[in-house]
Amino acid sequence: METLREAWEMELETRFGVDRAVRRPILDAMWRNFEEIQEDYGSERVSYLQSLDALTTYDEDLEEAKEELVRLTKDDDLFPFLVDVQPPKMSSGSVGPEESSKEGKEEYVDLGQDIELEWPSAYTGRAFALSEYIAKILAVDPDVMRFRNRLLGDPLQVISREEANKLVRSPASHIFDPERFRKLCMPLDEKEIVLEKYGPVQENGRLLLRASISVESPGITETMEKLHPSQDPLVTFVWPWVKTEHPETFQVWPNSVVGELQRISLRLAKEHPWSAEAASLFILTGEVLWVSPLSYWSQQTGLIGTAAHKYEWAEITLTIAPWVKEKVVLETYRKIRWSLGYKDGRWEPRNVAVFRFVLQQSEFEIVKKPRLLGRDWRAKLILPAWKELRRQWNEKYPVGNEWHYGQDDPHAKIFRRDFVSGQEVVIGTRYGLPGVPGMPMTRAEEQRMVEGWLGAAECAQHQEKD
Repeated sequence: METLREAWEMELETRFGVDRAVRRPILDAMWRNFEEIQEDYGSERVSYLQSLDALTTYDEDLEEAKEELVRLTKDDDLFPFLVDVQPPKMSSGSVGPEESSKEGKEEYVDLGQDIELEWPSAYTGRAFALSEYIAKILAVDPDVMRFRNRLLGDPLQVISREEANKLVRSPASHIFDPERFRKLCMPLDEKEIVLEKYGPVQENGRLLLRASISVESPGITETMEKLHPSQDPLVTFVWPWVKTEHPETFQVWPNSVVGELQRISLRLAKEHPWSAEAASLFILTGEVLWVSPLSYWSQQTGLIGTAAHKYEWAEITLTIAPWVKEKVVLETYRKIRWSLGYKDGRWEPRNVAVFRFVLQQSEFEIVKKPRLLGRDWRAKLILPAWKELRRQWNEKYPVGNEWHYGQDDPHAKIFRRDFVSGQEVVIGTRYGLPGVPGMPMTRAEEQRMVEGWLGAAECAQHQEKD
């Protein structure tokens, strides 16, 4: 545990100039409390420290400690590198890959996300033929052969998917290069591999990342070093080929087995109709990867934006072979839209124009100035009075214009109602203009909120004593 704490303190001080004495109460509290948050954070997405991801790849205790530090320091001006993680909702799907013997007939295929599509079975056969051809010729790709030879000792050798899962999840494959991994760690079933130490060290004025891995048998411990990720970034590798709800993600050394696997996979994905994740599976196992004539990817972000001003965003990406008929494409797009909750509804151009007009009249207001140089400013948009906004609108659209609003009720209410309708059409939420009530807070408002919390806590303590 002390090693973990020392790693945190060194990282905070070296990379961000955070005085240990200043942060001592927070670090003490973090270490006292981090075991208590296991249940609290089990099902929630929490903030994370991007700069410390390298330290958390292999150590669950450190991951928990990191989350507790986030909870304690999230709104602290000394920690501008805290980032809220709210990943967008994403879904994807592709046609297939069940090969049909009924050539020329219609069949129902599952696109995922409860989307079924009527699909000519001849398309499936054509796609299988292309998939098998690409897998066959890329088995002799120079990079693929070189990698397989370095890792497995034979340029045409492959391993099973079960073996690939073990290899990718082994900490040694994240650090050792292919030759060292083959020499020390293969075959994986006969080795016990343990990551003994992993963290930043200072040596001769340089900040390094050091890893120690023990391998039984033959009973040796290898210590490796590289430049710290602040100078030589780690590689993010995604592996979805495990029986888990979400893909596994690893931070690996660039010249490691998995680092080189990622480099080749990205190149294959750029040049061929594969994803990088699929290419990684092919390189290790030689499996034929389904090349779908029609696939999609969709994203729904939820509410994003600033503290005060939010909006929603969604997008659909279709990847289509040029020989797919347009009626199939249209039906696919329609069903994906429906699965995301988007229907064909009417909206008024005037309402959108009112929203644009009000947005153009908004002005910036500084809510909070940072006390320390380089820290965050906080600001929001404010609007003129609605009566003034309606007057300016009517100057642009005078009496006789179909977009003109009268000066008296109910026209005043109609103007604002149309603004709200236009805003929801454009940004998907009412928290755009004038914004989320009470956000962002001024320094005085924050102080009052903290004092309220302290008062409530003190009151609760007195009640417990009584």
